[in-house]
Amino acid sequence: MAEDSIAALRFGEFRDFISAKFLLTLGTNMLAVLIGWKIYEYTKDAFMLGLIGLVEFVPALLLSFFVGHWVDISEKRSLLLWCYAFTVVLSCIPLLFCSDYFTWRFSEANMILALFATMFLLGIARALISPSAFSLIHQLVDHEVLQNASTWNSTSWQFASVIAPAIAGFWYAKYGGDSIFLTIIIILIFASWLIYRIKPKPILYKQSENVLASLKEGIDFVLKNKAILWAISLDMLAVLFGGAVALLPIFADQILNCGAEGFGWLRAATSMGTILVLLLITYFPIIENPGKKMIMAVIGFGVCMVVFGLSEWFWLSFLALFLSGVFDGISVNVRSNILQFKIPHEMKGRVNSVNSVFVSSSNELGAFESGVTAHWWGPQRAVAIGGMVTVGIATMVYFKVKSLAKLTMKYEGS
Repeated sequence: MAEDSIAALRFGEFRDFISAKFLLTLGTNMLAVLIGWKIYEYTKDAFMLGLIGLVEFVPALLLSFFVGHWVDISEKRSLLLWCYAFTVVLSCIPLLFCSDYFTWRFSEANMILALFATMFLLGIARALISPSAFSLIHQLVDHEVLQNASTWNSTSWQFASVIAPAIAGFWYAKYGGDSIFLTIIIILIFASWLIYRIKPKPILYKQSENVLASLKEGIDFVLKNKAILWAISLDMLAVLFGGAVALLPIFADQILNCGAEGFGWLRAATSMGTILVLLLITYFPIIENPGKKMIMAVIGFGVCMVVFGLSEWFWLSFLALFLSGVFDGISVNVRSNILQFKIPHEMKGRVNSVNSVFVSSSNELGAFESGVTAHWWGPQRAVAIGGMVTVGIATMVYFKVKSLAKLTMKYEGS
């Protein structure tokens, strides 16, 4: 049944928040796409593409648990503003090292090192931004529209993910990198200004004297709540084994022969499918049997990855990625709502940091896994086998994990 699909958008600060998130995602995704393409141009090595993911994963893994505690005891809006400003600084590094105006000063090895350093620092920024933004949402809207706000939050992120790769691919193919790097900087500055417009919010968690006890509290909460644990574990395993994003430059260059523009379309295909289903979910939210639907969506995602891995036709590959995005959008929406509805406000930072280790960071670790397996077996076989593993894991969860299958979307925030 349809509901008020724009209920959350009636809150002015929430509009500023998702607009800023859209611009941040747009800018950082464009930056990541260009960095991946640049590194592949310099090295022509699948392992180096995988190494990008590992470099971004390491700081997120090392910082996530402590960041969650820090977020819970901090004023979220101010912390988020500093994080956004930090991304502005990071976006200047590729321009300095890879611009046609500056490359004469640096060797190719130094340019590659600078790009990896940018991704490492971006991993630090993302480790802070994810729990900060997640914890701020419920302070921007009434809890009656929290599910709608969560859906719009996911939609904003996915919509930017759709546009960013296509813009980056087309722009780079036609004009080169200098002007797009400057545009990214402007986009991130404007995103920071939108966060600045939001008023500071009260701190809901009183600092514990024992930081380790506070961190343990967040971990214990996840371990004791099986629906949360299995929801984020299933998504982590799907991303870890079933992802193919890191290998798209190889597929575009060597298998599908579609160049930079085709690479942009392939990079956008998954998010195009996701944004479509998330827009539908704003009108028809997933209420009945969300856990079962999430598991089936992960199975569908894995099947799409098998098809993509085996395909040598551009449009079949594009369709497989598009449908994988549809299934992923269902999974993303269910998981996001589970975390918003089942976690007390004062623990959102710590629990979301655990989620970041399981899911957000697994994007980067999955990229490393894809690069290594592609180096061993070749990219097509690596993606197809990863998809099969994803289908097997999700099928096992469907039959073995009853707590996730019986999940209901009932608000439990304090």
